[in-house]
Amino acid sequence: MIKGTLKPVMKPIRKGQVLDIPLSEFGYQDYCAECTYRFIKNKDKYSLSVRLYRYDIEDKMRISNKGVDIQYISGTRETIEENICRVIYEMCANKHFDDYVEKYNYDLACFDRGNELFEQESMYQKNDKK
Repeated sequence: MIKGTLKPVMKPIRKGQVLDIPLSEFGYQDYCAECTYRFIKNKDKYSLSVRLYRYDIEDKMRISNKGVDIQYISGTRETIEENICRVIYEMCANKHFDDYVEKYNYDLACFDRGNELFEQESMYQKNDKK
């Protein structure tokens, strides 16, 4: 575990109440954790939703990101981003993303294979019309 502040190490990119945290340096090449957070008044905590996506896929289709986790975490406006970085760091250290990356890659392979078959069928249909 890194002692001190993790935020400079994790390099989150803030987009309102969303933090994108690159995971390449933590063993997940081209992946990013999209962390959406909001304060839940009656729980006096933040709700944190984590989704996984890849940098090299531009479209945010259903296949392009995977829901990973939803949890409640403590923090204040001043500390919430650091706390989120700590959660993501621990998830990386515990290899929590491994199964999601494997499923993600499987879905992408299925998509590519289906697209290949679709293109072949389309080519055959064009040739039949000639």
